[in-house]
Amino acid sequence: MVTFSTDELVSSTQFSRNFWTYMTGMKDMKYRKMGILKNNEIDMVIIPGKIYEKIGSYMDEMIENYEIHEEIQDRINTKETNFVDGAEVLKKFNLSL
Repeated sequence: MVTFSTDELVSSTQFSRNFWTYMTGMKDMKYRKMGILKNNEIDMVIIPGKIYEKIGSYMDEMIENYEIHEEIQDRINTKETNFVDGAEVLKKFNLSL
């Protein structure tokens, strides 16, 4: 669970009234994130572009790792009757060890 300090939480009304102040603070990395409150609950989270780019690169890696994991699970669950003989594959593509 993500936690916020009190200076990272602001009501939507306060945020809209002081938009440029908060945006400047985000740009200057005064805030790593801002939780925008609506009815005393976090309705939206805003992060600086630099952090967003970093998260994006991590997400790409996570998606790739997830896809690899899924492929491994598919292969683990493959029935032996569906296995392909390595020698046949080499012969089919005119390859040898």
